[in-house]
Amino acid sequence: FGVTVTDTVGASTTVTLSLTLNASPSFQTFRVPSWTVNQPGYGYTLVVDGGTNPILFESTTGLPPGVSLSSLGVLSGTPTMTGTYSFTATVTDQFGVSASKSYTITINPPLMIATTTLPNWTDNEPGYDQFISTSGAPSPVVFTLAPGFAGGALPTGLTLEPGGTISGTPTVAGSWTFTVMAKDKAGAQALQQYTVNIGTVGVLILQPYLEAQAVVNQPGYSDALVVTNGTGPYSFSLAPSSTLPPGLS
Repeated sequence: FGVTVTDTVGASTTVTLSLTLNASPSFQTFRVPSWTVNQPGYGYTLVVDGGTNPILFESTTGLPPGVSLSSLGVLSGTPTMTGTYSFTATVTDQFGVSASKSYTITINPPLMIATTTLPNWTDNEPGYDQFISTSGAPSPVVFTLAPGFAGGALPTGLTLEPGGTISGTPTVAGSWTFTVMAKDKAGAQALQQYTVNIGTVGVLILQPYLEAQAVVNQPGYSDALVVTNGTGPYSFSLAPSSTLPPGLS
């Protein structure tokens, strides 16, 4: 717009001026991310629209211990205590116009692998399917073998999915020791070592004789069937079309 100024003798001049009217500041960040206790690297910037620079941030008490809000609106630090924390952030522009918004930050317990053992299995037997569970940090948690030699190797034929399921058909008998690493979205890690024994297909033998013998109507018959190899515990049943002598079970 133009403004004309005229002095007492009638001399005048006109200048063009511009005026920018900024909207009042308002928060555009509606939530802030959760994190894991004692995990460094928390960093998140609150976003504000409107206002006239410089714009400065401050917060009331209520931030997680170890986390602070800078005057530029950056939340950062290493939270040192678990819990759910509520705080209010306030932004003020050059002319003293301000806006406030409340937020909640959840600081989760340390990530831990809750599954401490895995079942043994038999080679070439399909159906191995075991889920490794965690506690502490919420999903998503990503699973891998620990890097380097310490990670070991899964039994041949088994795979570890990123979601934490070990599945497949093991094809080689032996004892396998490996370490699984879980990592949450904050970068926190947990390790758990496992040993899985893969046995060969079971072989049934009769002890103490290859062919058991008994006397009719003589009480006290007892003999043991013993399995070698395979993966215990075992269950026994008669083969189809087989029968025991009357009186035996």
